[in-house]
Amino acid sequence: MYSDQYNTIENPTSLPSSTYFQEYYLQDENRVQKLLDILFDPHQSLPEIIQKYLTILKSYLSGRQSFEGFCKELQKYDNSILCGCVWTNSTISYRCRTCAINPCMSLCSDCFYAGNHDKHDANMFRSIGGGVCDCGDIEVMNSNGFCKSHGPNRIPNESIPLKLIQSSQIILPRLLLRYYIVFFLVSITAECCICQSKDDQNPLGLVVRLSDSGVLGIREVSSTPDNYLPLSIDDNNKSSLNDPLICCQFNLKRNGKEYLSTEKQIEESNRTCAQFYEEKIRTMLEMFTEESVSESMTISWRTGIIITSCGHSMHLSCYKEYFKSHTKKTASENDPHIEFKCPMCRQKSNGLIYIPQIDTQIESNENLIETISNLIEKNIKICIFPLIAEWLTNFIEKIYLMVNKNYRTIDKQIKQPSDDILALFLTSILRFNLENDILIRDTPFIDSTIINRKSCFRELFYICNLKYPYLLNHSHILLWHRIATGHMNTKLNNNEQTVPLLLSDSVVLLLRIMLSLPYLITRELYRVIVQVLFNLTYIQALFTIISEMNKTEQEIWSRISVDKNKNNMSEYLRMISSKLFQSNFNSNIDNTKISSLESINALIRERCGNFIKIAALIQHYLYQSITWWIPDHHLHFDHLSKNLIKELKLYNNDEPYWFSNDSLLIINNWLDEVLTVDKQQSILKIIHAIPVFHSPQFIELPTCYSDLFRSCNHRRCSYCQELIIEPILCLICGIVYSQE
Repeated sequence: MYSDQYNTIENPTSLPSSTYFQEYYLQDENRVQKLLDILFDPHQSLPEIIQKYLTILKSYLSGRQSFEGFCKELQKYDNSILCGCVWTNSTISYRCRTCAINPCMSLCSDCFYAGNHDKHDANMFRSIGGGVCDCGDIEVMNSNGFCKSHGPNRIPNESIPLKLIQSSQIILPRLLLRYYIVFFLVSITAECCICQSKDDQNPLGLVVRLSDSGVLGIREVSSTPDNYLPLSIDDNNKSSLNDPLICCQFNLKRNGKEYLSTEKQIEESNRTCAQFYEEKIRTMLEMFTEESVSESMTISWRTGIIITSCGHSMHLSCYKEYFKSHTKKTASENDPHIEFKCPMCRQKSNGLIYIPQIDTQIESNENLIETISNLIEKNIKICIFPLIAEWLTNFIEKIYLMVNKNYRTIDKQIKQPSDDILALFLTSILRFNLENDILIRDTPFIDSTIINRKSCFRELFYICNLKYPYLLNHSHILLWHRIATGHMNTKLNNNEQTVPLLLSDSVVLLLRIMLSLPYLITRELYRVIVQVLFNLTYIQALFTIISEMNKTEQEIWSRISVDKNKNNMSEYLRMISSKLFQSNFNSNIDNTKISSLESINALIRERCGNFIKIAALIQHYLYQSITWWIPDHHLHFDHLSKNLIKELKLYNNDEPYWFSNDSLLIINNWLDEVLTVDKQQSILKIIHAIPVFHSPQFIELPTCYSDLFRSCNHRRCSYCQELIIEPILCLICGIVYSQE
């Protein structure tokens, strides 16, 4: 009888009654969560949800009784030590001076009459300003005056029946999460925390913390945890390091024999994120020009700058005065090592980032592709006040100096930054902050101090967007036409040594196209740009999948039947397989393993996942907040990807949508760019899909960590084999050395 009711819940106007909810939905976790997804739809504002569904939510919580009766029933099982009854208006309350420790104590009528206050110096009064009942609080009144329901010696009530609160345990966490999302993402008009002024004429900035981070670079492809020490008091901890002489810090020589460092013993599956991208860039530099590679990739994976804020803001003039009063007179604002405390929350900070004041967006005509092309070709350079321009230039210089000098450029021999180097640096910093944000959102049980720091991507993007047009030697119009329209006159010549689009990083192309446009284009234009780059990402994924096949597999897929009336994945699969088969562009491994269309589709979704996350994050910070995608709220990849695509409003869900009449011509041009490159074997090395890099884990220290060094008595140093007097313990691999 309930199946029909269940089938209609997709329509919010026909929600199940309280009886249906109690007897049917509560019996299945997935069923009830699906209903709550509709009730707490993140695309609806919270006030609208409360207005629509408050009555039905109360009935779900209370069951077959009234909501008022349900609340009274719950109070019977209150086992709290303190009464805590609060009154906010003119209310009759009581005060007992005999029992009072604090002269301001007060009691509600129920606790006063239930307590032992006979013949006490007590009085009744009308509390005009409100108050709270102090019954049960031993710091405010003597325990002899407590009623039987409160205080340490209270008579405990019976355990609350599970059936009474079954609905509450499911609904209330979702409701609280919805409230948290609203308050966490609410936008508050910024004001200076020093002068409390909102003067629009005085430039305002966010107090920020610039921190050097290498977490992204050390993520490994392998998910096997190696996060425990091999040393403990009883030596029961087993180390994953088979050779105790191998340490992350030493190349050991003993008895004439050299023991190689772990860096030389890293297997393919244990490559880090930094190693993957560095190897890819090195291989690309052997085939293409440095300028082309720098426009197709990002650097600073081994170390980068994370920009976060406590959320408080200051006027630039107030900041300068505050900085002078809290630092040495010789200190420079651009010195990354000079820190100060936020005047409001006292958190350590070391910079102030400009808050952009942009109210208008660029209008677009009916042809969105043409609008974007015109804006890119014009290469508009926005004029700003000299004071703000100097501020932004100094901020970029400060970030640049904080990055290790070996990771600022592709060519480590170059000392002075050129326009191309700065353009690459700005793109890399934006990418680094986005990837770090994704890492935080994908990591379960992350520390609350990290979650509570406000991202400054919007402010950082604005700074980079103002600077980027001045760094370009040529506009990105040719790049845009190659991606969006595939005109034959934009087809690359192999002699130009330009990186083909199918070998380029689509996230980098998205950032560069966005930076070349005026801030702030409309969300509709951004949607078009994302769709165009998603088309490329989709074909890139399919291209890498087919290139990993052997020749037999490619031949089979090149013969599949397709519906020629429409372009779909099967048509793309047939075309690319045929092209690569004819060019003998395939894997050398002779292991025929024909995959299904479903498995190929799943691989495509997986390989497009990172681009979807990045594009959604940019939209989140620049256009509209994605209220349901928050840190420490883990979602399954398929569910996350599906909902992010919905947020991006791609034209054709998770498949390409082309703005040109001949999409196959565009794909053919992209393939020709790759197949006309001479070094096919080198290309096969770099076309592999970007692997999934797993989050780094903390070392699990032994429970006896405080006594850990006592176990070093009578041990010999792993390096010199002498008895250890003052031990040093490596917290990476757990090997003990002598300080000598």
